[in-house]
Amino acid sequence: MDTEGKKFIGYHGTDYNGEKCIIRSRHFNLSNRDDEWLGSGIYFFIDENQNEAVSNALKWAINFKGFKFYTVLQCNISIEKNRLIDFNNDETWRSLFHDYRKEVIKDIKSRGIKIQTSKHKFDCKIINEICEKFNILAVKQQRYISKLENSDLPMSEVPNCTILCVRDNCLLDEQSIKVKRRGKYE
Repeated sequence: MDTEGKKFIGYHGTDYNGEKCIIRSRHFNLSNRDDEWLGSGIYFFIDENQNEAVSNALKWAINFKGFKFYTVLQCNISIEKNRLIDFNNDETWRSLFHDYRKEVIKDIKSRGIKIQTSKHKFDCKIINEICEKFNILAVKQQRYISKLENSDLPMSEVPNCTILCVRDNCLLDEQSIKVKRRGKYE
């Protein structure tokens, strides 16, 4: 087992009420919606260019969540390498995801059930099951998120950010949580 640690500085977009709650408790609530990109967890932008990561968290809070009073929180994150799925740099995990997905589809179809869900929901289900099976605590991937760009631009297949989904608060350095940017969207 490779237990070498990976360290990230993550940026999380929220609103003023979320900021107050997170700063007070030193704890993030995990999102458990069934259509999360990388499964259940706490989502951070971790782009190599920290200014870009902060900007992406800010745009997420404003453009996707619709927060008028926004906050970008910064947090240090440490993960053992063997507890991280890195879909960008590890073909083994990508192959395992697709093989497992095919087996689930085959099983569902063999029972005469028609799959009636979005690709986001199905991917979320598969990632959550893989994380449970292999005791994975975080998932990393470069993605294209249209809400980070001007709405009149055509969509792209080339990623415009890197996100990290953290499945347990134990990976977060709670003392490092701080406000990086705060403001009001006009």
